[in-house]
Amino acid sequence: MARPKLGKGDSERLQMVISAEELEAIEEWQHQNRIQSKSEAIRRLCQLGLLIDNELEQIVDLSSDGTKVLANQSVDLHAVWRRLVRPDNKDLLFGQDEINDIFTLASDHGEVASEGVLAIHHLVVTLYNMIGDIVQSRTLKGGLRKSEKHVEAAREHVEEIERRNEIRRQNRFLGILYHREDTPEEVARYEALSDDEQENYIAAQIQQLSEEEAADPQAFAERYGIPPPFWDQSGWGTRLRRLYKTKYGGEPK
Repeated sequence: MARPKLGKGDSERLQMVISAEELEAIEEWQHQNRIQSKSEAIRRLCQLGLLIDNELEQIVDLSSDGTKVLANQSVDLHAVWRRLVRPDNKDLLFGQDEINDIFTLASDHGEVASEGVLAIHHLVVTLYNMIGDIVQSRTLKGGLRKSEKHVEAAREHVEEIERRNEIRRQNRFLGILYHREDTPEEVARYEALSDDEQENYIAAQIQQLSEEEAADPQAFAERYGIPPPFWDQSGWGTRLRRLYKTKYGGEPK
């Protein structure tokens, strides 16, 4: 009698010894999930084990990276908070520019944290759905086929996050290029390029700016007139105290 076709290759018979407790657990799982035979239940449990072993590492790695990012952001925000919220700073008058710097920092950190948490959540949900497909599908082959679709959707989700991050990065450098003072000759050469050549030129300029900033962030900021947040500027406390005295005509009570 020919062995049933279970996958792409030939089927093999496997003999194994397990404890009575393990067999009881397998049978209970089989009945709970309405799987027709113990052989089918064991095959599905094997696939679940392989799936979790393969996918869980990615989730753990992403979670570890996300934890480090969140920890670094917490340190950054706490350091700024300690510099700003102090008893000897009660006579500081924060204006719109200062508030904008604070909210920009918080917003940037919050956006990165939110996307990191969403990515981890999406991977966990994907793993859960893949397990459900393998367990609940009428056949193991059908369940594996459905689970592969979840994997593809998860990859597309991660790629979309990376794409949005890249767009934000490019938009920042595009803003620098837009405000950069090019000579009339440089403008004329750019306008003489074809559409594809202009795209390649912009991409090369963005890459050059990225490398330039990575090499020396402070020199990069000075060259392109990117002011640091007010708390990193020399004499910011004195300047804000003067604003308070100018507006209220004295020391705070």
